[in-house]
Amino acid sequence: MKRGLSDVVTTLLIILLAFASVTIIWVVAKTFILQSVGQMDVGQFNNYFSVPASSVQVNDELGFVIFNVKRDSGDGEVTKLNVILADKDGTSKNFPQEIGAGGFNIYESRKMMVSYLGLIDGLSSISISATITTSEGKQISTTPMVAYTVKGSEKLAGNLLWLDFENGITDKSGYGNSGTMSGVTIAADDTASPNKKAGNVATFAGAGSIDFGDSSALDLGTGNFTITFWAKSSNADGQILGKLGTNGNGYGVAFNIFTGGFYLTPTIGAGTTNSPQYGAEQNNLITPGNWVFYVIIFNRDAKEIKVYAGSTTGNLILSSDPNNYNNLGTASIDNPDSFIIGKLSNGAIPYTGKLDDVRVFSKALSLAEANKIYLETRIFS
Repeated sequence: MKRGLSDVVTTLLIILLAFASVTIIWVVAKTFILQSVGQMDVGQFNNYFSVPASSVQVNDELGFVIFNVKRDSGDGEVTKLNVILADKDGTSKNFPQEIGAGGFNIYESRKMMVSYLGLIDGLSSISISATITTSEGKQISTTPMVAYTVKGSEKLAGNLLWLDFENGITDKSGYGNSGTMSGVTIAADDTASPNKKAGNVATFAGAGSIDFGDSSALDLGTGNFTITFWAKSSNADGQILGKLGTNGNGYGVAFNIFTGGFYLTPTIGAGTTNSPQYGAEQNNLITPGNWVFYVIIFNRDAKEIKVYAGSTTGNLILSSDPNNYNNLGTASIDNPDSFIIGKLSNGAIPYTGKLDDVRVFSKALSLAEANKIYLETRIFS
């Protein structure tokens, strides 16, 4: 009887020891797991933030960048974002962004503006890191990851207007030109290839326009300037864009049908005492019904207007010899009229067709600078 009792006691002791061992193992394992969770700050959250390319607006002259940050995935509560801006020489500066109450939820996107004037010499890249509080209450600082690399064309000086239509008619130049759209449809274009990259385009049906009012940023005074855009026009007269006054002062670009063919017509004038100057350009690159990239350079220093058009070889080609003019002198082309895309300021000559990536610069772009824009906005078959 004693022996039987002893066996039972021994069995119970073994069971208790087994439970104790399991408990000890679990405590050790749990501690290890929690420590491991706390050590996941290097890799767990590093790829959970992105910066959509279409949201980025860079202005090195004024020293600021506007962009959206999107949280793609990840656990934990984001309490702070670190935006690290770097220049081409590797100099970087951290700009902490407080998130505030409510955190930063998965799939949420937030618009940010960071001023770096005098702190870095020209923006080269945007990196993102974050401070995250895990469900266990531990704070994690993630490793900064490059979320966006600035393209060359975004760093061109003097960009006064930039419409890529990916966010409606939001001006990406940094000058904040605010327009009113009427009778214009903005949507993805399936027929962009084989030339222009796919994306949203603006379609003008013959009565539509985008009106920016009398924008002081788009009064170009006595200086040089450049206009670039992609167009897929109909075979009809149409005013592409301009700030052209009723008394002949200002500037503009139109498509016109003249004897002998279809022309792209740049115009610049300084009022009734300095009659408008026209540069009619026509060759096999300027054709309706096809996507074509155009560059119009108004070089008042050289007294000439140059028109370039995109080619199938992947480079810009001078449409024809420069048009010379000599009677503007130093007269200003400023006027109180609206800058309008799609028709003249008085509503005449409405444009029928499509436009994309419209830009205005307060300088005469070099051919290399213009080619940068062309190569970044076209595709190659």
